[in-house]
Amino acid sequence: MRSHNKQSSSGEPALRRAVRHPKRLEMLGYLTGEGTGIDEAELAEALGLNLSLVKYHLKILQSAGLVVSVDREPGASEHYVAA
Repeated sequence: MRSHNKQSSSGEPALRRAVRHPKRLEMLGYLTGEGTGIDEAELAEALGLNLSLVKYHLKILQSAGLVVSVDREPGASEHYVAA
């Protein structure tokens, strides 16, 4: 089991940083219902967000251990689900 107590560069625990932003909470809620996963572009479209913003927030959620990428076919885009 991974520890979710990583510290960010500001000294704030990664988990706290990940859940304090409303868009990340919205993304996490959406991913919770996606059993097979969703790629970044689909998530951006579903939530009405810019793709680069989705990528940024997914990176933070992954660092906190709240989101994982799921294995797909070789060459397929990465898909994400709530951990």
